Amino acid sequence: MLERESEGWRLAWDGQRDPFPLLIGGEDWASELTAAEGHALLKAMEALREEHRKLTSSLMEEETICLEFQGSTGEQGGDLWVALEGDRQDWTLRFVLQPGPGKRGLEAGWSREATAGFLQAYSALLHSEP
Repeated sequence: MLERESEGWRLAWDGQRDPFPLLIGGEDWASELTAAEGHALLKAMEALREEHRKLTSSLMEEETICLEFQGSTGEQGGDLWVALEGDRQDWTLRFVLQPGPGKRGLEAGWSREATAGFLQAYSALLHSEP
């Protein structure tokens, strides 16, 4: 089992916990995800972060931006919406997981203080999962 946490976020990966090996959490919430959901969420978050990185030099100091992603979780009928909101320096991430019929959904996010650290740890965790 791999676990990481800091102020405002939490991650755990346990490949023995099928079908929900990934636990993600924020300030007052936590949820288990399937591997496909976890990877789809990470891919969307990383794409938004990269887009934000490309746009920061063109933003004025006081200007804010909202970037959105909408796509599939890679599982039958699952949809995912992710938003990055913030300015040149700090940003938040929010997401909505709408799974297929008979499965649970989730809406959650991280604060400005927690987002960058969470995304860095999340990326490292899933890119190095056993």
